[in-house]
Amino acid sequence: MTASVNAGPAAAGTSPAELLAAAGVPLAAAGLAAAFHGPRSAHWRRLALTHGTLGLAALVAQPSVRPGRLTRHDTLAAAAMSAGILLAGSFADARTRGSVERVADDAAALRDLSQVIGPARMCAYLALVVAPGEELFWRGLLQDRLTGRYGTGRAAVLTSALYTAAHVATGNTAVTGAAMGMGSTLSFLRARGAGVGRLALTHALWVVPTLLRERARGVPWGAPGPGR
Repeated sequence: MTASVNAGPAAAGTSPAELLAAAGVPLAAAGLAAAFHGPRSAHWRRLALTHGTLGLAALVAQPSVRPGRLTRHDTLAAAAMSAGILLAGSFADARTRGSVERVADDAAALRDLSQVIGPARMCAYLALVVAPGEELFWRGLLQDRLTGRYGTGRAAVLTSALYTAAHVATGNTAVTGAAMGMGSTLSFLRARGAGVGRLALTHALWVVPTLLRERARGVPWGAPGPGR
């Protein structure tokens, strides 16, 4: 899929897409805060509700963000890009986790959340709800609207900055740092013409192994995990 970024003039500020672009960022931040600062048992439901709702709203408000059929090239490109992000993230993780106490503590908190539900449910939430929902709203609707107003380059920078800022609400430096790195990469790819479907697949292929790795670090080998 090679859907290009919509660089046309922004619609009037009263359009549903413009309203969602304006309201979606604080709503995302509020949802992330509720997921990370609320009860552990509600974390994954709240995370899925936040991203799933914004993704569906983006589809309704701006149907042009709907992904087309993924091609073999999309799949290979997504796999290569996610592998690159994983390698870069692993390097940054190794550099900061052992030397910055706050990052180590926040990584431990993320590891704890990764064990709240079974691995199959966690992977389903991440791959089928969180990754596509985030890409439909952030790199789909929001970045497209900003592109029409500010141009391709500045829109990518603004989208990345807003995405990172929303994740500050988690209060978790590990999550915020990952959002900054991955968000910047995906916003750049969107600016270069990558379709939302490819970005959602890249996102999923990065976040699922990352959280599975965190989960494995906290579960002794052979120990039973939470129910599936």
